[in-house]
Amino acid sequence: MAIAARMVRDLAPVLAREQLKLVLGQLQIATVRAHVSISIYDDMTDFTSTSLRDFQAGTRASMLDQLKRWAGAFKSLRPSPSSFPS
Repeated sequence: MAIAARMVRDLAPVLAREQLKLVLGQLQIATVRAHVSISIYDDMTDFTSTSLRDFQAGTRASMLDQLKRWAGAFKSLRPSPSSFPS
């Protein structure tokens, strides 16, 4: 039973994120497909610093690549810094 409770606890943030992606999609807000799931029990040292495992590093690279593509796609929509009030 403890294993099932831990699985639910660990998966709850992932499931909530997926639900939020569906809502954001309906609002026509761009999202990044890849995401890195980090467990505070397995992937952190003393609950202060992260130490990603090999598969997480690959997912992180994929997520940042997708984010870079979205940023490039929206670059033409962002105002230039000179147009901001001083």
